[in-house]
Amino acid sequence: MTAAPLAQQAPTHVRYLVLVWLCAAAMIAYTQRNTLGVVEKDMRKELNLTSVESAGIMSTSFFLTYALGQVPAGWLGQLWGSRRALALFSAICSAATALCAAAARLPMFIFLRGTMGINQAGLFPCTTGTIKNWFPGSQWGMANGFLTAFQQIGGAGGAIVAAYVAIWLGWRWTFAVFAVPGFLWALWFYYWFRDRPEEHQSVNEGELALLNAPAEAVLRQPDAGHDEAIPWGALLLSPALFWICFQQFFRGAGYIFYSSWFTTYLRDSFSVKLEAAGLMTSMPQWANGAGCIAGGMFSDWLLRRTASRRISRQGLAVVSQLACAGLTVIANRVSDVTIFVAIMSVGSFCAAAGGPLAYAVSIDMGGKHVRPIFSLMNMWGNLGSLSFPLVVAWMIGKDPKPSDWAPVLPLFAVIYLIAGLAWLGFNPDRQILPTEAERPAED
Repeated sequence: MTAAPLAQQAPTHVRYLVLVWLCAAAMIAYTQRNTLGVVEKDMRKELNLTSVESAGIMSTSFFLTYALGQVPAGWLGQLWGSRRALALFSAICSAATALCAAAARLPMFIFLRGTMGINQAGLFPCTTGTIKNWFPGSQWGMANGFLTAFQQIGGAGGAIVAAYVAIWLGWRWTFAVFAVPGFLWALWFYYWFRDRPEEHQSVNEGELALLNAPAEAVLRQPDAGHDEAIPWGALLLSPALFWICFQQFFRGAGYIFYSSWFTTYLRDSFSVKLEAAGLMTSMPQWANGAGCIAGGMFSDWLLRRTASRRISRQGLAVVSQLACAGLTVIANRVSDVTIFVAIMSVGSFCAAAGGPLAYAVSIDMGGKHVRPIFSLMNMWGNLGSLSFPLVVAWMIGKDPKPSDWAPVLPLFAVIYLIAGLAWLGFNPDRQILPTEAERPAED
């Protein structure tokens, strides 16, 4: 029997194994970053820390370096490629996690958490660039949907596992245990992964033909070369990138409410006991994970049906964010806590669709500079995540009464209203930086 022509070969599915590895990286990262929240009380008691000092370790030291590290880490990812950069970032972050088990003083904890933040900053710029190289444009929403969903699985599921590990082994050993998967991931990923599909020995010509079809040629243009300068001036002055970063700032500010103040809101406003509040707090987070997958896959389906990113990316993002804002307004008028949490969970599901759509649009419009573009977008998203908890703390005061929480949910709704409207500020069918064909001819 003669072999089938190369063009007729059924494509291999190595790209899906790549996605599995990227989702594992996201899950490990969110597990490592959230471990501290589970053991915070025991750690604070043993080290004789104040609640302010503990909050600095948990939040500021990590998220500030995480936000500010987006651009340099993304640049390093473009310079080195995802294979080297992701393996290095994971190994250093895991080492810092493990060393938290031996840290005895506040400055060391702050340094180690800051180190984790800097290295995790490069994770998603690199994974976004990898998805661009390894998937056809019609699957970018799906791939990013699973990637963002596994962030939630790592955060919610990791917290459950960390609690049991802390009970069995103590809070210090929890850090050491959670560092191990990151080391193993880094070693195997560096051995198995390649930055481009054509460099991987398991990819056949059928899969390459799928990725390099004429319709993909413009979308999947090669990344900038290692010796090619990143046009930071043009990027920073781009109106389209401004609106992309603007929506990310407000989406980040809205998202963080569920993982920061939501439990306290339930306890203060509805007099919910702690054990019940913990379960109720997890519901919007699980809904968020489901919304990421559904939003990404539905966006790709719309793209295939309509061939329009105006509809499949921009339109869906506007509708989903405005739906979250509207549901929040409705929830604010509900007095039954079960119904309240259900409505807020549906809102979280809708809001979550914006995650994979923002990731996908950074690839759609990123051209040769996906990693630095995503880095700028994600930096502003994390600055939004830093800002909203502080604004809420200022609004409710030191010892809030139920009435002090009254303006918080309206603010939350306004945040998602602004996030949705910000998506109207750019054209997703164009690239952030004009291509050669779009540039005006010189006289």
